[in-house]
Amino acid sequence: LLLKQPNGWHAYNMIWRTLNTCIEKTLRIGAVSEEEHPLDRRSVMIAGSYSVTQAITYGITRRKSVVSVTAPNDATSQQLAKLFDVRHVQFANMYDTYADVIIVVDSSIELGTTKTHFNPGYMKENMTAVDITDLPNRTEILREADERGCRIVDPADILSEQLSAIFKTITGKELPDD
Repeated sequence: LLLKQPNGWHAYNMIWRTLNTCIEKTLRIGAVSEEEHPLDRRSVMIAGSYSVTQAITYGITRRKSVVSVTAPNDATSQQLAKLFDVRHVQFANMYDTYADVIIVVDSSIELGTTKTHFNPGYMKENMTAVDITDLPNRTEILREADERGCRIVDPADILSEQLSAIFKTITGKELPDD
């Protein structure tokens, strides 16, 4: 988002803020204690190496999460991990890495059992799953995660939160419900 301010144009990246807000709302559901930042000290796997991955990685690291980055293109995800000083996990080896939260940002990632696919067996009951590849729709990955008992960050909620944040930034007012 670009806004003209009295001292010039300012750019705002809203996706990482929106995603953190939505993930933390989901993590609070059914939580025993009310943590200010439920992502703190959580293990987060970010799957994908698109440009939006940089913004998401930046935002998740701000929450003091333990971040791992993986993607079908190991060289690209390794560069991203190096850029943010986070752990790189080869895509074929991600199943050996525990995560509390899995964030899928790469629309080319498909479910399957080969080393080039995302094995649905990775998703466990205690995980939180996010997929931003087809907002506001639930992807096959999210449907599989839901069947496996994962908490799901609803893509429609992510889009709604994103639109509300943009509206408030531009107008200074809350987005009406209608």
